[in-house]
Amino acid sequence: MADAPTIAQKGASLDVAAFFRRYAALTALIVLLAFNLVATPHFASLQTLNVNLTQVATIVIVSVGMTLVIAIGGIDLSVGSLMAISGALAPIIFLSSFGRSHPEIGNALAFVVSVGVAGLFGAFNGWFITRFQVQPIVGTLVMFIAGRGIGQVMTNGNLQPFHNPTFQFIGLGRILGVPFQVIVMLALVAAAAWTLRRTLFGRQILSVGGNERAARLSGVPVAAVKRWVYAISESGAAYLAGNGNGAALVASKAFKQLDDPVVLHSLDLNDVHLTLIRCGELVRWKSELEILCLNELTGFGYAKDYDAVITIHSEGEDSTFALEYERQPKAANRYWQVRQAIEKERQVRYFLYLTPSYELLSYLAGFFDRCAKAVYFGVLEDFRQHGLDTTVLDSRRTLSFPLRAVLNGNGS
Repeated sequence: MADAPTIAQKGASLDVAAFFRRYAALTALIVLLAFNLVATPHFASLQTLNVNLTQVATIVIVSVGMTLVIAIGGIDLSVGSLMAISGALAPIIFLSSFGRSHPEIGNALAFVVSVGVAGLFGAFNGWFITRFQVQPIVGTLVMFIAGRGIGQVMTNGNLQPFHNPTFQFIGLGRILGVPFQVIVMLALVAAAAWTLRRTLFGRQILSVGGNERAARLSGVPVAAVKRWVYAISESGAAYLAGNGNGAALVASKAFKQLDDPVVLHSLDLNDVHLTLIRCGELVRWKSELEILCLNELTGFGYAKDYDAVITIHSEGEDSTFALEYERQPKAANRYWQVRQAIEKERQVRYFLYLTPSYELLSYLAGFFDRCAKAVYFGVLEDFRQHGLDTTVLDSRRTLSFPLRAVLNGNGS
């Protein structure tokens, strides 16, 4: 017979194992936070907290709905596609003639209708799964494929730019300095937790996920619970699509009418990105936001917040270059600062400046004459047409090379 100390030791080891099984995710989070507090510069700052909360808010909102779906033993692949449908529908409503004539009603309808439509698609997912007894991963795959096509047809393949401060407040506004979407995130998490713990519907969700057959025999309306859960999941995704961050590629006529420099700059960069995708040689596109986060939160960033850091695969090798797009000239001292930053860069070998005109190209190149780094200059329209085969000039404006040759080490 085992003695008392041995039984006590086994009990203690079982308690520790049970604790880590139950709180493994929380433990991993605490370890990760502790590591970053020690190893990551500026991690323990309000700016970092603000960036992290803003970045994770959208993911958490989707995760709330997905948690309910997983709790009933399901999975939902279609949230991204239904975000696309809702994101296309919302600006169609408030940019319509009625929405422009009655902006308050238009904004309200844009939010309510887009969320409602996504909820209906979610209810369809739930009905399809329960009516035909198909696996959730297969049932939601249908809407995953169809939803993107529906969204593209609604916009004729173009994204829609808009400037609507009231509607955009959902995603960009702040209350007492706290991002509004973070407040929404916390409210939804609290509401979901309360629903699961304190309501009949929450108990039904857990019972269906725990043992569907037993729940049915106990009188739980399993099919209705599943339909409601899928509808709720898609409604959360629809909120994200209409959260005010929807910007857009636009048709050429609309493009010419825009006058916001920030929007135009973003659209031109998007054209560069799409050109590289069409070339079939793009390996990685690090956006300015990603670069900014690396620079602010880690010690492994870049010397400057470039518009993009791009890796392409050409002639059997990967090549990386930093991209800057200059739409309008800046003060001379700004370019001297940029030059100093580029000369300190250790992670990138090549630098490409794109401009909308040869005049601005010539003006820019003068500030980088005899720069210690390899800086090249090209015109955006040439890049749109020729991609990596576009001709670029060196900083002395005396030699020209195909960009592909530069990146392959043949441009000197």
